[in-house]
Amino acid sequence: ISDSTAATYDFISRMQRFDVRASAAAVNLSGQHWINIEFEERLTLSSPQLGAAADFVRSLQPAGQVGLEVRVLEFNFGRDLLAWAHEAGVEIKRSDVTQPRTAA
Repeated sequence: ISDSTAATYDFISRMQRFDVRASAAAVNLSGQHWINIEFEERLTLSSPQLGAAADFVRSLQPAGQVGLEVRVLEFNFGRDLLAWAHEAGVEIKRSDVTQPRTAA
C-alpha cells in the first residue's frame, strides 16, 4: 500500500481517524538493510499497533523507508469505508467489499 515512511504514517493516521482495523499486514523497511515483519492473516491490528510496528523497525534501522502492506481493512460502518475511499482518492469496487452475515 505504501512504500515511503511519510505515506505509511499517513495511512496509519487515516486508519485511526476512521477507527479501521487491518489484517494480513506487513511492515517493512528498505534501504541499505531491510527488515520485514509479516503478521498472520487472522491477526487483526489497530492503528496504534501498526504504528508501534513501524516505530520498531525504524528504531532498529533509522535509515531507509518504512513501507506498509495491508490486504484486509475492517470498517465499523459502510459510510466510514466510503469516507475513507473519498479521502484516499480510491475507487471501491463492489467485488472488493464483503459484509459479515447477520443472524436471521
